[in-house]
Formats: sequence, structure tokens, C-alpha cells
Amino acid sequence: VTKADLDSDSTATDQSGYAQTLGSIGANQGVFFAGGRAVVLTGENAALAMAQDGQIRWTADGNAGGGTIDTGLARDSAGVVKTTDGASGAGSLHVTGNLSVDGVGRTIFVRKTADETVNNSSALQDDNHLVAAVAASATYIVEAFVIYDAATAADLKLAFTGPSGATLDWTSTALGTAATAGTGSLTVSASTIGDGSAVPLGGVGAGTKVVAQIRGLLVVAGTAGNLTTRWAQNTANASDAIVRTNSWMRLTRVA
Repeated sequence: VTKADLDSDSTATDQSGYAQTLGSIGANQGVFFAGGRAVVLTGENAALAMAQDGQIRWTADGNAGGGTIDTGLARDSAGVVKTTDGASGAGSLHVTGNLSVDGVGRTIFVRKTADETVNNSSALQDDNHLVAAVAASATYIVEAFVIYDAATAADLKLAFTGPSGATLDWTSTALGTAATAGTGSLTVSASTIGDGSAVPLGGVGAGTKVVAQIRGLLVVAGTAGNLTTRWAQNTANASDAIVRTNSWMRLTRVA
């Protein structure tokens, strides 16, 4: 491809720059600018074509306008970027590596990397790990898996605090405070945000692990901040209440 070829195309606005770029392209390769601004890179046995519709196609030499769609990225009239896989325009997105999303669909995951102990205190305190930063004017599904142990005389209590104006409707599926073993009645009462809405969780003996599973919906108002897990002994007792390593909390943004 020569500069003269590019000169004949009205869409090539900086031919000298294009010519310089083309100087690094080897034999049996080329770059073509057509009226539709299609770009074609051709090799000995294959060609990669990116058409005006945003579709990228692999094809045999000499047939750059046809071939099979490998990956298509196109923005529709509403400004939504879509992916395609196949001539029908419907398909799936495959990601190798990590996928990062800032808006709806974002997942925030936090995990306890060490045990945490409270002894002889019923004053709620922030968990060292189960804290998540949330965006203003966003809505999240909240899920948590809390592994803990506590003496039957102490039990545990759990609460959540969040940014100013945020609301949280949540429930825990856990043993009640009357439990003395890992089996028994479960509590599923509804609760809200704030220390005043702490939920008691039954302990069945120091060193005997049990689990509380939590689900809820967090609606953040105009102020961003942290959703913080807070907990303590339900009744102050000279024994260790421990929230264990690998407890976790996950927030999924839905609005």
C-alpha cells in the first residue's frame, strides 16, 4: 500500500502519518482504508477485518468482507456496547483474567483473613475485615457467611452500619440464643441498619463453630461510605467470642 493509495481515500486525513505507520508492515500484509472506514490486516493465509459495524472477522485472503465473526463490539443507538459471536448477533462474552465493573453488576467481596476475639464485652465493635465501600445512590444485594463460636452464656450479636441516609433490610438464618448444640431452632427475624437493630445469634460453646447466613438489600442515599459489620457478645461474659477466618461478605450492585 502506498501513499498514493491513501491519497485517493477521502477518509484518510493524515496520509503522511499513515504512510509512516505502513512502513513497518511486512510482506504479504496490508492496511486498507475504504469509504466505510473498514480496516483489514492480511497475512499469508488469513485476514483480520474490522468493519464499520464494529464486527471483527477472520477470513481467508482475498475475502476480507466475508468470513466468520470472531468477536464483535458495537454500540447501539442507545449508547449500549454489545458483543456478538456469530452472524445472528447473539452470543456470549468470554473474559480471560479479571473482570472489573464500576456500575450495576459490580461485585464487592471481603473476607476475614484472621480470627477476631471479643472477651467480656457486649459493646458492639467494628469487624476488622467485613467492611465494604459503597457508592452513593446505589443499591446492593448483601450476603454474608459468618463463622463464629461463643459460650452459651455469652452468645453473639450482629449489626450493620452504613453511610448517612442508607437503609438496609436484612435477616440472618442462625441458631437462637437458647441453642446448646449445633442443631435446633433457627431465627429469621427481619432487621434494619444501625446498632439499635442488632440481632442475637446463639453460641453453643467456646471453640464450637457455627454459622450465621445473612441476606439483605442495601439502598445508599446521596452519600457514599462503608457498610460495616459490627458485633459483640450478646451478654458480657469472661469467655472468648470469636468470628473466624474465612467469614465473608459480598455485595452485588443491582441499581
